[in-house]
Amino acid sequence: PDPADKCKACTCNSVGAEPLKCGSDGSCICKPGFEGPSCEESKCPACYSQVKAQVDLYLQQLAELEMLFSEVQAGGGAGSQELERRMQLAEEMLRTILREALSLQASDRSLESRVARMKSQGSSSQSRLDEIKATVARLRTLGSQYERQVQDTRQLLERARLDLDRSGAALSRVTIPNSNLPG
Repeated sequence: PDPADKCKACTCNSVGAEPLKCGSDGSCICKPGFEGPSCEESKCPACYSQVKAQVDLYLQQLAELEMLFSEVQAGGGAGSQELERRMQLAEEMLRTILREALSLQASDRSLESRVARMKSQGSSSQSRLDEIKATVARLRTLGSQYERQVQDTRQLLERARLDLDRSGAALSRVTIPNSNLPG
């Protein structure tokens, strides 16, 4: 109802959203690999671009260091103090890379163990499911056997009833003479 509310700037994440594009409802249009209302959540492999950007930065710094070292060897450039400062930066950068690599390695091991646990749980669940299927099959077989036995028993009872009816009819046709003899 308020005309001032009709035109508002999109609150899209500049990294994850298409630039200068919003849906007609004000929603963000996400780049591939990003999601969420503001395209702020990334999922791999699109998140690899962040890792790649950091590696590219390290490679650029390493190239600058190599160039400085070459200049010092050639007798020109900023001198040994600049080289020393750059070497310290490079050493710190390498320590950071090592820490990140160790952290990733630990995460990788943790992820591998979680996957292994999930696989074992899956195989355990599968074996339980197989046992349940076998039990159901046995119960069905027993149920079929019991149904046949019940049918056989019904047929036997029906034959016995017919035999009794015939015997009763035959007895009713039999005449037993009365005798005056004792006993």
